[in-house]
Amino acid sequence: MQVQGQVPTETINTDLYLPILVYNPTSTPDPVMLISGRVTKADGSGLANVEIYAGMFCRPPDDVSQAVFVAKTGPDGYYQGEINCPFDHDETFYVTARLTGYVFAPELSCWRTYGACPSHIADFSGITK
Repeated sequence: MQVQGQVPTETINTDLYLPILVYNPTSTPDPVMLISGRVTKADGSGLANVEIYAGMFCRPPDDVSQAVFVAKTGPDGYYQGEINCPFDHDETFYVTARLTGYVFAPELSCWRTYGACPSHIADFSGITK
């Protein structure tokens, strides 16, 4: 017997008469954390096409493959994106900016969630290498 509006997540075959359909309760989506900010050049103008990455544990990644792509800055240097947030426990997150030919200050913007999913604003200044 199928439950209306639900799709079985697995079928358990038994040696008894009929297979048993297993349903997981409807899960709620993970909460998300909004991350936004602006990346500027030394003269204060916006820096476009900067890739923004986020990760956990507030330590510099060896490469961005250890982080999650969040957003890319627009022509005015502003960006906005979101990441999944572990609502039920305290975590430390970081945001970093990447664009070939530039280094950014700060290197990382870090914060703790304290068991909630706060929005975070992270601004960066790009300096040519």
